Amino acid sequence: MKSSPLVLSLLVLVENAMAVCPMANKMLKIRNTNNSSLADAYRSAHPPAGERSVRFDAALQHVSTTGQHSFAPPGPGDFRGPCPGLNAMANHGYIPRKGIATIEEFVQGTYEVFGMGGDLALLLSIIGVQMGGDILSLSFSIGKGENFILGPLLSGNGLTGSHNKYEADVSPTRGDLFEYDNNHDVQMSQFLQLYNLQSHVSDPSQVNYDIDILTAFRLSRFQQSIANNPYFFNGPITGVIVQPAAYQFIFRFMANKSEEY
Repeated sequence: MKSSPLVLSLLVLVENAMAVCPMANKMLKIRNTNNSSLADAYRSAHPPAGERSVRFDAALQHVSTTGQHSFAPPGPGDFRGPCPGLNAMANHGYIPRKGIATIEEFVQGTYEVFGMGGDLALLLSIIGVQMGGDILSLSFSIGKGENFILGPLLSGNGLTGSHNKYEADVSPTRGDLFEYDNNHDVQMSQFLQLYNLQSHVSDPSQVNYDIDILTAFRLSRFQQSIANNPYFFNGPITGVIVQPAAYQFIFRFMANKSEEY
């Protein structure tokens, strides 16, 4: 008997969750043994395999922004939301410019633009469908989601409506759900706080928002949310998976990958 795409997707989600649990248990055991931070526990559970050298390949790494992938702002009825990467993909046509895409389209688009691995892209897309999308079409909106097949009462409300289910408090540049009027606009105070961490560097070629800087910024944002958001939420998916990923994605997917750097 042939399995449906929905069943296969759910099986993949369960398989990924089960694969993560042993490593999480190992990290927690290490942490309890020596009272280390989670970062130290992660390094202990993931010993370095040596520095990798990846040569720059202009043709392989080129991402087109011309022709069918030229920039176009969203028009009436198009959806944009809290994720800058997905917004950019829709603006350049790597996912439907409408802002609603299927799991397959998200996986293909994130690979073409950011080089995201298929396993990670599939897991994130499945969670997106589960938390804010349309199960029948295996799709979700990167913003609001009023026009799914099942309608607004039976379908999810897209990424914009998935805050504290998928989208998380303590975003680098977006607001907590209960701290601002919305969770999808850029909060300039947060953006400037991050920007100013390297504003003192006089040589532009030396500006580097590396993991250490982003980790320190995340700690600061975490403390701000606790202090200012009376309904701050740090859940098992939003706090453990999605929130740290937002800071990693800045470094991993949005870094300058030029030949010089």
